[in-house]
Amino acid sequence: MTFHIQWRSNEGYGDFVGGMAYAHSSVIKYKQPVTINFHWPNVKDSYFSSLDNETILYRFNHILSFMRPVKGLNITHTFSSIPTYRFINQLEEFNYLHGLWYPKHELKTTPKLVVHWSSKHNVTFPGYHKDPAYDIWDDIVDRLLALGYDVREVTYRTPIKKVLELIANCEFGVGYEGMIHQLFKFMWKPLVVASQRKSLAKLLAPQGYVITDPKLLLSDNILDFVNISKQEIIKYKDLHYKYMHDYQDPTLHPLYNKEI
Repeated sequence: MTFHIQWRSNEGYGDFVGGMAYAHSSVIKYKQPVTINFHWPNVKDSYFSSLDNETILYRFNHILSFMRPVKGLNITHTFSSIPTYRFINQLEEFNYLHGLWYPKHELKTTPKLVVHWSSKHNVTFPGYHKDPAYDIWDDIVDRLLALGYDVREVTYRTPIKKVLELIANCEFGVGYEGMIHQLFKFMWKPLVVASQRKSLAKLLAPQGYVITDPKLLLSDNILDFVNISKQEIIKYKDLHYKYMHDYQDPTLHPLYNKEI
């Protein structure tokens, strides 16, 4: 028997990285092979923006190559597809643990290296609720530089290989609730997320420290927030291990084979 997942995706990293991680975990949790099919609204070789040099699928596959492989997982794609549902057999959508996974290799940390992202270079503004620090990121970066940090900014134009290398080596990340923040879910690096949607931001990246008042990032206390995230990493690694080894029969779940 194979557990089949249907996942309607889109162009952003956060649209698909949770599905990738959920499918990996499901092989273990449900003790059976898993096939996840990603539905994409565009054709196979589409780009997020005309400014990009990498297709969405290229980015997807590079992220997948960075994840720890698991025997029994099969990933397929359907292009030019916009199903009426968001998921079929996403049985853990509101479980903070469902989107967690692990990198293929052990990661190192370069002290003082900080990965930063904001919405100021995005094609469209995501809204104040997702990026309440949109107008003070320059001040926040200046403050981090004054504290001796090596701040590396990434955007949607940054090659995915470079993005993953920076996250893999950083001491921590800081940015808005969007773009690359969900990549931290399987990298297990501390992050501080500015968002007005505290509960949702925590669901999307549970190891992160969510800050609703971004002006606090102008203080000297950012390491306090980073240290809280480090403690969350310890907690969620333990919880995720228990989650995966709490074996379940998915056919008994009330959402099994239901459209969501």
